[in-house]
Formats: sequence, structure tokens, C-alpha cells
Amino acid sequence: MSRRKEIDEVRDLIETRGVKAAAKALIEVCSDPKAPAPARATAGTALLRAAGMFEKVERDDDKDVVEMDGFELRRATARICAQLDELKRSPASASFADPSADDDEDDGGDDPLFE
Repeated sequence: MSRRKEIDEVRDLIETRGVKAAAKALIEVCSDPKAPAPARATAGTALLRAAGMFEKVERDDDKDVVEMDGFELRRATARICAQLDELKRSPASASFADPSADDDEDDGGDDPLFE
């Protein structure tokens, strides 16, 4: 077996069984009323950190695109795509997407905006 394959197998083991075992151990320590308070606090902190609770909540739309890192760009792009999909599904957007759906028979003849 090649060294690269062995490393990949170990990494896979850590990312599956290892993560589950670590999470289970942290939850057990955190939940054990007989565990020393510092151990429970450390376990609780590790669990909250793993859940992303300590990450600074910052809206991507508060940042200029050039200030975003790759993760923020992907998250903003996904949010925009989801909003676009929602707009495409909404009934109000059907008339914009399909010009034949325009029920306004007046094509601006008397409207000063179209002069």
C-alpha cells in the first residue's frame, strides 16, 4: 500500500469515527455532573466552537466583494442564486419572464414616459 493511500485512509478514519468519538466524549464530559467544572466548561466550549457558535456573525452583504474570502464569496453566491430561483418561481415574475404574458394592452401610447 502506498504512503499516500495510507494517509488518506487514516484521514478518512479520523474524519468519520474519530470525529464521532470526539463529539461523543465531549458531550459525555459536558453532561456529567460529577466531572470537574473546568473539564465540563472546556468540553462545552469545544462543542460550541465546533458548532460555529463563536464565529463572528457578519453578513456578506455588509462587505464589499473585494473584501470577501473564498468561503464568503461562495456563501454570497449561493444566497443570490437561491434568491434568483425564488424570483423565477414567484408568480409576479412570470410576466417579466414571458413578454406574451403582458396583460397591459396599452403599449404606452398615451403615457408620457413612452413618448
